[in-house]
Amino acid sequence: AGNLMGCRYFYNFGNKIPDALKAVEYVKTQSGICEPNTRLYITTLKSFLGTVKLVSFWETFRQCTSLQELTCDISETTGWTDPFYAGQPCYSLRKLIFTGGESLTSFPGNINLSYTSLEADAVLAFFNTLPDISTSETARTITLKNTPAVKEGIPESTLAVATNKGWTVVTK
Repeated sequence: AGNLMGCRYFYNFGNKIPDALKAVEYVKTQSGICEPNTRLYITTLKSFLGTVKLVSFWETFRQCTSLQELTCDISETTGWTDPFYAGQPCYSLRKLIFTGGESLTSFPGNINLSYTSLEADAVLAFFNTLPDISTSETARTITLKNTPAVKEGIPESTLAVATNKGWTVVTK
């Protein structure tokens, strides 16, 4: 009980990230798999030193405005509702990687990365980790409005990586 504040690093021998964690820069678990119990309101969080794995992402990284790097295991994801929360987005997010999506043929939601700090090379790296949903009956969109990648110009070859996998990319 209570709020865990003032930590630079939080290490847990289990996988769960407690609700009471309110101010920390780095999170790591013994297994390397991090499972937040709820939405995170950690404005100081810079990175999980491992992979975040959830069944349902629902505004998970709400107010994680300092989050810079994130690896998400999407192999068992059944819910995806604005994990980067448009109302207070992950402004500092420079790297996003998906793992576990190699055999997925559908995805449970759209991905809004507007107002993040993703540059064109990071967008390409992310697109390379997207699941191929080109045979899915449900269209999905990735939104990249107001990102450095859009400002510098995303090459057509980069956009093709996502669109060839069945994703629509919105930049404006």
